[in-house]
Amino acid sequence: MLTDNDKALLLEQAKTSILYGLNHHSRNKVINKDVSPNISKIQSCFVTLYIRNKLRGCIGSLNASQALFKDVHDNAYAAAFEDPRFPKLTKDEFNTVDIEISILSTSEKIEFIDEQDLLSQLRVGIDGLIFEYKHHRATYLPSVWNMLPKQYLFLNSLKEKAGLKSTFWSTQVKCYRYTTETIK
Repeated sequence: MLTDNDKALLLEQAKTSILYGLNHHSRNKVINKDVSPNISKIQSCFVTLYIRNKLRGCIGSLNASQALFKDVHDNAYAAAFEDPRFPKLTKDEFNTVDIEISILSTSEKIEFIDEQDLLSQLRVGIDGLIFEYKHHRATYLPSVWNMLPKQYLFLNSLKEKAGLKSTFWSTQVKCYRYTTETIK
């Protein structure tokens, strides 16, 4: 469990990464200063940027490969400057941006018989979901339930995000769930 100090350090890490990018048009290196063991663990996260409650960028990693504070640093920069859905964040926008960090639990495979069975197992507002079919893959964080509060809407939209039709289904579909600890 993260302490309030850990959370503050992670938010500061995200802000510092974005601010450096604004001022230098490049990534800065993470200074491996003394950080608590909680944020030095290998863990994955997503960093989401909002301006006036509207999505402005969201990038993350599903597979843990580096220390959490480094993942926050890298994903904050990427959310601000590399999300293909948005132009690069500007200095004016930085002054109004809200940063949200979602720290992911380890994902677990969901066993299901068919689409209805999968839908019945989804926990609204709790589960993040990874949808996979062959080379199609997409995820939604648990926060997306705020916009898509019904299981079928959530899943259909996720299928579209993966590049498939909302009505698509196959017995070869694989899904994984995870939860998040959110820092704002």
